[in-house]
Amino acid sequence: MKLLFAIPHGAQWFFVLAVIAGLFFWIYTIVSIVKTKFSNDSVKLIWLLISIFLGFIGAVIYTIFGRPTHTNVA
Repeated sequence: MKLLFAIPHGAQWFFVLAVIAGLFFWIYTIVSIVKTKFSNDSVKLIWLLISIFLGFIGAVIYTIFGRPTHTNVA
């Protein structure tokens, strides 16, 4: 009987590393949403729900469209 989770080899290592990197990126995004101050709490909740339910895709969407921009006015 073959093991379901045998030690990956060859090109499978790339897939495993990509999944681990995506998981870390997703967790980083959730922590970033929680720590960031938004204009109101409902915006934060919406981004948090999008990121949780859409996973990696939600994290990418937040990174592209949702991150608040910081402008320094001198």
